[in-house]
Amino acid sequence: MRAAERWLFAVALTTLLAAPIAWFELRSESGFAGQAPDLAAIAARAPAGWQVLPVSDNVVSPSVQASYDQVLMRRFARRDGEEITLVLTWSRDGRLRAGHDQQVCYRAQGFVIASVGEADLPLANDAMKAIAFSGRRGDLVEDVMYWRITGGEFESGGNIWRHRLNEIGKTITGNIPDGLMVRVSSRRPADAPASTVNAAFVQAFFKSLTPAERAQLAGR
Repeated sequence: MRAAERWLFAVALTTLLAAPIAWFELRSESGFAGQAPDLAAIAARAPAGWQVLPVSDNVVSPSVQASYDQVLMRRFARRDGEEITLVLTWSRDGRLRAGHDQQVCYRAQGFVIASVGEADLPLANDAMKAIAFSGRRGDLVEDVMYWRITGGEFESGGNIWRHRLNEIGKTITGNIPDGLMVRVSSRRPADAPASTVNAAFVQAFFKSLTPAERAQLAGR
C-alpha cells in the first residue's frame, strides 16, 4: 500500500470511529427539556435551629460555575457553633455535566481521602444512602456526604453503573436526563471524633422544604 493510500485509509478509519462519538455528543447537546429547579429558592430558608452565614462565605469560584448550569453554595451555623456547607449543582445534561465524584475534587485540593462508604440519609425513605467519606489536609478533617439525582431518579454508590447505562439509552433516544447533586460537609480537628452534624442538617433541611422541593432533591 502506497503512502497516499495509507493516509486515505487512516483518514477514513478515523472518520468512521469518530462519527458515532460526534453524533452521540450532538444528541447530548440538545439538552434537558423539562423544568429546571430553582436552587436559590430551595436553599433560601435556613432550617430550624440554623442560620445562613454571610454572603461573603458563600462565593463559588468561576471555574466551578462554568462546569454547571446552576451552582449554589450556602454555609449554615447551628446554635451550638457547628457549621456545615451545602453545595447544590444542576445541569441540563446529566451525562456530560453531572456532579462528579467528590472524592476526586477533594483530592485535587490536597485532601487525603479515607473512610469512603455509604451513609443512611435521615429521610422518610430509609433505602436512600448517600456516598460518605472523610478528607484530611494537615490538622483538618472534612466529613462529606453527597448524592446525585439523574433524570429525576436517586443515584447512589450501589446503582451508579445502572444509571450510567440508562443515561446512554436516553441520550440515544434524545431524552437527555438532567443531573442534580447535593453535597453536605463539615470540618473538625483531625484529633476530634467523627461528627453527626451532616446527617442532622440534612434532616432539618428537608423538613424546611416544600414537598415539590423535597422530591427534586430526593428523586423518585
